[in-house]
Amino acid sequence: MFSRVARKLGLRLIVPDRPGYGNSTFTRRSLLGWARDIKELTETLDVDEFSLLGISGGAPHVLACAHEIGDLVYQYGVISTVGPPGLGTKTMDRSLRTQLFLASRLPWIYGMGLKKQMSLIEDPEEFRSQINRNRHRMPVADFELFNDDRFFDFYIRISKEGFSHGINAALHDARAFAGRWGFDISGITCGERITFWHGDKDPAFGVVKLMNEMIRNSHLRVFPGEGHVSLAVNHADQMLASLIPK
Repeated sequence: MFSRVARKLGLRLIVPDRPGYGNSTFTRRSLLGWARDIKELTETLDVDEFSLLGISGGAPHVLACAHEIGDLVYQYGVISTVGPPGLGTKTMDRSLRTQLFLASRLPWIYGMGLKKQMSLIEDPEEFRSQINRNRHRMPVADFELFNDDRFFDFYIRISKEGFSHGINAALHDARAFAGRWGFDISGITCGERITFWHGDKDPAFGVVKLMNEMIRNSHLRVFPGEGHVSLAVNHADQMLASLIPK
């Protein structure tokens, strides 16, 4: 999704698979463990100047890096994130609250939902039909994006990669987001390097406003009308450009 823009901007894009996704073997990993992985990865590749970008489930991992390795990173892009447990719960829509509750308290039921999602990915036409049936629950921008054939095919492809080892990685991530993060975001000291990117139709919009207030000197960019998925697709150029050292 970002590769074309990265080439245009002359950026080297490194996209490591988190444990259990794509070609990576599943192991239980904390958010802070990912920060240590990124530090080791950049040292191994001899990368001494870099920025980090995380979308949706990748965003809390970027915040973990901000907490752990702070000023080693030039800029942090935090896109369509969820928040730590208990923060702004009442501002979320019911669907997101329910997902986080199930992941935290009833993970076996959440896992059943993931298995259903995995089966739908194997049946794209049924998946498309379900999207159409549930369009009233989705931001308009997200629904329109899923009705674009190019994006729909891309989403099916990356979802299959995500479930290539089954549901373990997705379930582990959901439990990590819904449980204790292992760090306090208010303790992040490099806020001037952090930009939150969020659509005002995203179900966690109220949460990200609170997160921005908790991290001193962080920045929040709000995009009217954008949903959870559409934001990164429609504004990839701005996001990547913001990561380039001035």
